[in-house]
Amino acid sequence: MEQQQRVQIMGLNVPKQLRDQRPLYSNLNFHPFNVVEAAKARIRYLLKNYDDLLVSFSGGKDSLVVLELTHQVYQELGRTDKVKFKFMDEELICDSIVNFVQNICQNDSRFIPQYYAIQMQVGFFVMGKHRKFIAWDPDRKWHRKPPPYAITNLGYDTRDHNENSISQLMFPDTSRTVVQCLGVRAQESAKRKQVMSSGGRIKGGIPNYVRGAGLVVTANPIFDWSELDVFKFFKDCDIKYCPCYDSQMWTKAPLRVASCMHERAAGQFFKMKEIEPLFYEQLRAVYPEIETHFRYWKEVDRFSVMNQYPRTFDGVRKYIREQLVEGHQKEALRYVNNSERIRRDNEVEQPDMPLGGMPVLYVFKEIIQGRFINGVPMSIIPTPVHQDFENGLQISL
Repeated sequence: MEQQQRVQIMGLNVPKQLRDQRPLYSNLNFHPFNVVEAAKARIRYLLKNYDDLLVSFSGGKDSLVVLELTHQVYQELGRTDKVKFKFMDEELICDSIVNFVQNICQNDSRFIPQYYAIQMQVGFFVMGKHRKFIAWDPDRKWHRKPPPYAITNLGYDTRDHNENSISQLMFPDTSRTVVQCLGVRAQESAKRKQVMSSGGRIKGGIPNYVRGAGLVVTANPIFDWSELDVFKFFKDCDIKYCPCYDSQMWTKAPLRVASCMHERAAGQFFKMKEIEPLFYEQLRAVYPEIETHFRYWKEVDRFSVMNQYPRTFDGVRKYIREQLVEGHQKEALRYVNNSERIRRDNEVEQPDMPLGGMPVLYVFKEIIQGRFINGVPMSIIPTPVHQDFENGLQISL
C-alpha cells in the first residue's frame, strides 16, 4: 500500500491528501489544506507548547466543534486523559442552551466539566440604557437556580469582573502555562476578521491564532471555518448540537447562544418570545421592564438626540458624559478616542479615503446602540449622508 504523503506544519506531521475543503481567507496565513486537519494541527501545537488546555464551551455550535475536535485529537495522540472544558453560566441564557450543556456535564464521560455560576457583570440593555447587571446576585430573585455541581465562588470578589477578566484570574498556579481554546470564527463579523488578521504571520514564534501573552492565553483553532464547515462537521461525525439552532433557523433569527439581553443581541431578543416562550416569561416575571422594551423599543426615535450635540467627536464625547451611566463612560470614551485616532491615521496614509473611513455619524450611532461594548472600531466606506451630517446639513436620522 502506498504510504500516505504528509507535510510538516509547525513541526507536526499532517496528511497531505485530504478532502476538498479549503480555508476561506488565504490572507490570514492559513495553511493550504482541509480546515478540519488545519484545526487539529493547531490543537496539537497547543498541546505540545502549553502545560494545560481548556476548552471554553458556551453550548454553541462553534465551541462544540472545538470541544469535539479536541477529543478527536486526544484519541489520535493516544491520550487517555479527558478533555477539560469550562462553561460560564451568565444566568440570562435560554433554557434549551442550559439544558444542552448540563446534559453534557452529567452524561458525557469523555469530558471533565467546570460549570461556573459566579457573580459577574453581564450585559443588560433595556430601552436604550445599559444597566449594571450582576449575574447570580444574591440581593435579588433569580429566574432559575444553578445546578448543584456548579462552582459558585472563586474565593474572591468577582462582582466587578466580566467573563473575560475572570478567565485571567481562574488559574492561580503560576508554574504552569494555560491555553483556553475558543470557538471564534473570522466569518462571524468583519470586526473579528480584522482583529484576527492584525496579528499577521507567525510573530515571535507564536501563531496568529493565539492571543495574549504570559501564562494564560487564548487560541482560536477554527478561525478559518465557515458556518457550512461547522454543520458539515456535525453531519460527518454524527454530532448532536443544541436544538435552539433549529428554531433560530426556521424563525430567521441569528444563530447564537449568548445572552439575548446585551446590546448586540437585539435581533435575538425580539425573536425570543417566539423561540423560547418559557424563558421569556421567566425573565419577564423577574424583570418586567423587558416587556416595555419588547413592545416599544423598535418605535423609539433613538437617534434624534444627536441633534442636541455638536457633530464632532467632541460632541460624541459630550453625549457620553451626559447620557451614559458611569460604568460605561470609560469604555465608550475609549471607543471614540480609538475611532478618532484611526481617522487621523487614515487621513495621512490614505488621503483619498473620505472622512478617513471613520465618519462621526457612524461612531455616534455605534455609541447610541451600545456597540462600543467590547467593540473594535472599524473603517467603513462613508456615504453622502455621513458627509452631510458633518457639514451641518439636515438629514434623516
